[in-house]
Amino acid sequence: MSIITLPAKVFPNSCYTSMRSEPFLVARLELPPGINQSYKIVKNRKIGCHYLAHSPEGKQFLHDAALLLTQSRRNDVLIEAIRKSPEHVPLSVELKFFFLTWWRRDVDGGIKIALDAVFKYLQLDDRLVTDLPVRKLVDAQYPRLEVSVAVDLATCAQLGIE
Repeated sequence: MSIITLPAKVFPNSCYTSMRSEPFLVARLELPPGINQSYKIVKNRKIGCHYLAHSPEGKQFLHDAALLLTQSRRNDVLIEAIRKSPEHVPLSVELKFFFLTWWRRDVDGGIKIALDAVFKYLQLDDRLVTDLPVRKLVDAQYPRLEVSVAVDLATCAQLGIE
């Protein structure tokens, strides 16, 4: 089955309308920690360079997200086809952050760790992401992150991938 022949739909709850397939992963996660709480700078004493590593809070989020992702709605056949594809399959990841208030947190602080969690679970490389709409919303009762991953059909067409 060709990946690009998946039905392209306009999803009414989508951040925007793009050419994306029906999502093959839809999940609700807890809000990730901000960027400063997700990572720490570690020094490699042998070669004297610094690098970023997950902080304890970041590791806890990754662990909790992995558990929640096992309960997500997903198309395992398509995920396996993307893993085995000889070509890079461009992906669209939609992130909706539901915070307690509008102005307490910035929206960009949780993007990297959220992508790390989702793509580690999917066993895919996050370099496949070519489209990343992000939305900041408020839900004072149930703060969360909603994630959907789909094939980016517009980029597939540009690259000539069928």
